[in-house]
Amino acid sequence: AELIAHFISKGSVVADIGAGECALKGYLPEGCEYIPIDIAQRDARTIVSDVNRRGLKDVPGADFIVFSGVLEYIFQPRNILAESSSRFKCAVFTYAPCTTKGLSEKIERRSNGWINDLTAEEFRSLVED
Repeated sequence: AELIAHFISKGSVVADIGAGECALKGYLPEGCEYIPIDIAQRDARTIVSDVNRRGLKDVPGADFIVFSGVLEYIFQPRNILAESSSRFKCAVFTYAPCTTKGLSEKIERRSNGWINDLTAEEFRSLVED
């Protein structure tokens, strides 16, 4: 979360998809508005949304969007990446620890709840596209 916050400009409106415990909020630059979005209600501020079902339709007025530890759970990561690049000033995604290089067996990946199996090269290609 601390590293991700370095990519975000002061005064930005930041949507944190898969916000969980809202760790990113504590590292944001001065004047940022934080919008936690998760599949489950984490606190009173959380917007409950399933991006696998609804895409990014429930993201209000953000210019930055963050997906930290979320893409592994997305059925169509290409669609989410494309939607993010067309709607937001900046999108920050993480995936590296979950590429198939570390856990190549599907059964291992599914036991973590991960539903896609991108290699590092495939992820890089999606981002470049």
